[in-house]
Order: sequence, then structure tokens, then C-alpha cells
Amino acid sequence: MISLLKVFWKPLTVGGLILLALWGFSHIRYQAGYQAAELAWQLKDRKRQKEDAEALAARQAYERAEEKRRQDEATNAAKEADVQLAAARADAAVAKSAGDGLRATIADLKRQLATSKTGELSAIVAASAARANTAILLANVLERADKRAGELAEYADRARIKGLQCENTYKGVTNTQ
Repeated sequence: MISLLKVFWKPLTVGGLILLALWGFSHIRYQAGYQAAELAWQLKDRKRQKEDAEALAARQAYERAEEKRRQDEATNAAKEADVQLAAARADAAVAKSAGDGLRATIADLKRQLATSKTGELSAIVAASAARANTAILLANVLERADKRAGELAEYADRARIKGLQCENTYKGVTNTQ
């Protein structure tokens, strides 16, 4: 075997060197291709990340603008409701003043009927006194009914205005006009 090696050592060495050179060249080409592909994927990934960041920024800007618009709508609806509530309170004050005048008239009528001395004169006049007591009772009922009607009207006005405010806020926030 050693004699064979002595005869063929040069061709075997040249062949081995050629094979080694081919393997080295293939390996270098493989590494170059791998690095080129890796670089291409990195560039693609960076581009996608940049696009994602831009899309996120645009979406956040849109959401901020939408939230500001909704808040402005809610604020405007609250201001409008405050104006309506002030108008309703002014109307209630006028109605209260009218009710106070009516109650004063009723109180005056009750006082006149109560201080009447006609019940002491005769039986016919006693019937008139009974009618006076009935009138006083009806005046009391009317006075309480008027007071309660004013309270209910004030409550209804507040509820209506708050309901309209809620409805306007909802419409403004959801863009349903």
C-alpha cells in the first residue's frame, strides 16, 4: 500500500486539493446566498414594521380625534341642557308666582268665608255656612292640587331636559342624526 501511495501521491494530492477547492467554493457560495436571503428578509421585516408603526400612529390619531369629537358633542349637549334647564326654572318661577297669587286669593276667600257672621242669624243662613265650609274645603284641595301640579311640572321639565341631553349626547357620539 505504501508503494501504491508513492506512485499516486501526486494525482491523489491534486485531486484532494481540487475537491477541497470545490467544497470551499460551494461553501462560500452557500454562505453568500444565505446571507443575501437573510438580508432580504430583514429588509422586508423592517419595511413591514415601519408600515405597522405608521398605521398604528394613524389609527391612534384618528381615535384621539374621534374621542375629542365625542367629548365636544357631550359638552355641547350638556351646555344646551343647562340652558334649557335654566329656561324651565325661569318658567317654573313664573308659574310659582302665579300659584302664589292664586293661593293668596284662596286664603283671602277662606278668611272671608270663615269670618262671616251669617251662620248665627237663621237656619237658612246656617245652610249658607255649610256651603261656605264646603267652599273652604274645596279651596284647600285646590291649593294643594296647584302646589303638587307645580312640583310635578318642575320634575317633568327636569326629566325631559335630561332625557333630551342624553339622547343628543348619544346621537353625537354615535354619529346617528
